[in-house]
Amino acid sequence: SLRTFLEGQFENADLVWNHLDVNRSGTVTKTEFLAGLDSLNFEGDAKLIWKHLDRDRNGSVSKAEFLAFLGGFEVEEPPSDQPSPPRSPKSPKYKAADSILSEFLSRNMVALLQ
Repeated sequence: SLRTFLEGQFENADLVWNHLDVNRSGTVTKTEFLAGLDSLNFEGDAKLIWKHLDRDRNGSVSKAEFLAFLGGFEVEEPPSDQPSPPRSPKSPKYKAADSILSEFLSRNMVALLQ
């Protein structure tokens, strides 16, 4: 899957975003997305993934859209003898969007991202 591939390349989703948002505009264009995945030798169908990622077809995605699509990922938890850093709670709006997106992906995207 795209997520599994990216988890193997980066420690967290912010680093993925920084890799893709080459011009630091705060959005990723189709060109940046395709070039970014190509530079990582991603063998999946990046163009098809882009079609699902750019849902409003405006030619770019925000960081929030990208992270919601990807589901985000984080560095592995520290060993139990070390305290975990505090995490900020997700806003109710984000939780609702995350839930809707997760359901959509589980129904429609499994085959796409493999």
